[in-house]
Amino acid sequence: MANGNVDFIKNILFTDESTFPLHGRHNPSVARYWSRDNEHKVYAARTQYPQKLNVWAGLVGDHIIVPFFIEGNLNGHKYLNILQNDVIPSLQQLDNVQFGSIWFQQDGCPAHNSRQVKEYLNAQFPNRVISICGTLTWPLRSPD
Repeated sequence: MANGNVDFIKNILFTDESTFPLHGRHNPSVARYWSRDNEHKVYAARTQYPQKLNVWAGLVGDHIIVPFFIEGNLNGHKYLNILQNDVIPSLQQLDNVQFGSIWFQQDGCPAHNSRQVKEYLNAQFPNRVISICGTLTWPLRSPD
């Protein structure tokens, strides 16, 4: 994996999406609670609010990949469009980052595991995908 490269972590593009309600209240349905004592801890909450903003963002080395906004709920088709039209072009324009050495990390969101997304990421990052179905498997119960 890292092949003794002490700067390996600087070559990982850490990514995630989040939903922000636009009414000023915290939405606990987007938070995850992990506990060794109670693995089934949940909080009842409404999962859908009329006004919300979905945002994708990434970090690689000391670069922030500008946030991209997602209209509606994220699905495989929307995620693939963001990757093709926003994420990859942004990565390719970064100074001091070698695109061919970047590892792409994503969590287990169902949209990340659509066939088209997996094929596209494997073509862009051959043997350098950290995901549920990637070169490196995303750990179960990760506190992401």
